[in-house]
Amino acid sequence: MRMGIPVFGNNPRELLNDGDHNKLDQSAQTEALKAEIVLARKKLQDAEARMIELQKKLDEFVNKERQIAEIMIVAQINAQRTEAQARARAEELLLE
Repeated sequence: MRMGIPVFGNNPRELLNDGDHNKLDQSAQTEALKAEIVLARKKLQDAEARMIELQKKLDEFVNKERQIAEIMIVAQINAQRTEAQARARAEELLLE
């Protein structure tokens, strides 16, 4: 058995290098994950802004729909009133 070779088969310098590589790999992974988080937050902000914009448009459409419904109700009431007046006038003419 030689005295210069460790029993476990790894050179202490290689072990340090492996540890350094692991730290570098972990740092690279950490930075990649941080970049993904930043990108995900940006996408979330964009999606929230789009949601607010769409909610405003939806509110506008709901208000317009309500206005149209109110106008249609008034038009229906006026049409019924006009029809009733026309029937009354027609009866008067028939009775003359």
